[in-house]
Amino acid sequence: MITSLRNCSPQDAVQGLTDEDAVPDLPQAPVSAPGDLWILGSHRVLCGDATAPANTGANTVSILLGNGNGSFQSALTVAASVNPTSVAADFNRDGRLDLVVANATPIPGTVSLLLGFGNGYFQLPSAFSVEMNPSFVVVSDFNLDGKPDLAVANAASGTISVLMGLGDGLFATPLTFDVGGAPVWMVATDVNADGKPDLVVANRSSGTVSVLLNNTPKPFQDIIN
Repeated sequence: MITSLRNCSPQDAVQGLTDEDAVPDLPQAPVSAPGDLWILGSHRVLCGDATAPANTGANTVSILLGNGNGSFQSALTVAASVNPTSVAADFNRDGRLDLVVANATPIPGTVSLLLGFGNGYFQLPSAFSVEMNPSFVVVSDFNLDGKPDLAVANAASGTISVLMGLGDGLFATPLTFDVGGAPVWMVATDVNADGKPDLVVANRSSGTVSVLLNNTPKPFQDIIN
């Protein structure tokens, strides 16, 4: 099952149909930009419009509601901040999906929470401070309390911010952990098979991978670079 697709800038993609199979050719080289995110989930597509040339300045999140037959309705556009990347989860436990958007601004770095109405529309965003240039965000239950938490990769500060969810649409004061230079991607997974989600972080400028082991009730005190 496809769970995510990276977006390609239209002018770099081959537009014509050049083969007998009537399938457009792929671009000659991978083209993606920090902030571009396509997620194919349960009957909906979530798109973060950010730094691809066709989208520059858009700074929005688009929600495409599914018709149940493989097609989608016209996009609903939600305003975000600079170069957004997004994740969806039920942060206030009302049974409706909400959005968290990492806003890749140097100062101040923030993540925005948009609580969902359950119909594809969202409330106005609430901002939570992190560190410089948040570039990637993941959701998991890091402290095992049944409430979704956030981990944010701050590319310009070389840190990870972990925000424990309170279950009501709010988050505790971020915990900050140093990793390598320019963390730009990460995944929450149980690395050491102890039943707790750990973090694996790719650091672009230092060419390293950092592993943050979850030591709940004091998560991520052990960091392996």
